[in-house]
Amino acid sequence: MGIATLAELTFNVAQIEAVYIPAIKGESDYSFVVELLVNGVWTSMAPPFFGDEDSTNRTVCLPLGQSMIASAARIVVTTALLQTFTLTQPVVLARGSTVDVPRYVSVPVDRDTGYFCAIGGNFCDIWQQTQWIACVYLPELNSAMLPDLGFYAELRTIGIFHRDLRTLRIRRAGNDNEWSVDYWPYDGIPDHDYGLDYQKIDDVWDIFFRWTDSSLYWSANYSAG
Repeated sequence: MGIATLAELTFNVAQIEAVYIPAIKGESDYSFVVELLVNGVWTSMAPPFFGDEDSTNRTVCLPLGQSMIASAARIVVTTALLQTFTLTQPVVLARGSTVDVPRYVSVPVDRDTGYFCAIGGNFCDIWQQTQWIACVYLPELNSAMLPDLGFYAELRTIGIFHRDLRTLRIRRAGNDNEWSVDYWPYDGIPDHDYGLDYQKIDDVWDIFFRWTDSSLYWSANYSAG
């Protein structure tokens, strides 16, 4: 097993709350931590994160409301095998003093489990019951968009929709503190027949219903012209 510093950033002393890693990829399984240099001592920001040969992004964040005064940050990896890593330059983040009025989203998983999200400008904070567990950096989402956002939320996936935003998808990517963000994959959407005079393509739609044993009732309406 080997431990190595994958990257190190130095900067003027600043108040740091999170470090965003746009992309990190190895050749096999590994774990990593992000550490901040505080008063000359390297201090871990959060428990280890895990990765493999798939490229992923991570937001490593201090617990909500906390920060560290630091002058450097580094990514330290632990791996059982000698391997090569690909890393996109990390970004150190501070939320500043401006507080948005967030949009709240409940993400049910099953009858007894779920997540609760507070989405503000550039950030999504995630709770499990009453415990804050993670934060996701959303650089494309600004405060002005918040009132008009639309959401999909089910299992461990959150979709964020806005007319001026390419649809975002937030997913749990391991442990409860590990979440990644990418663009919603609009695949397999059937062509729609608007009734014009052109070569027709039969539309095929799969419609799924989810319910629990505790549901008292449900209803659905469907029509086709």
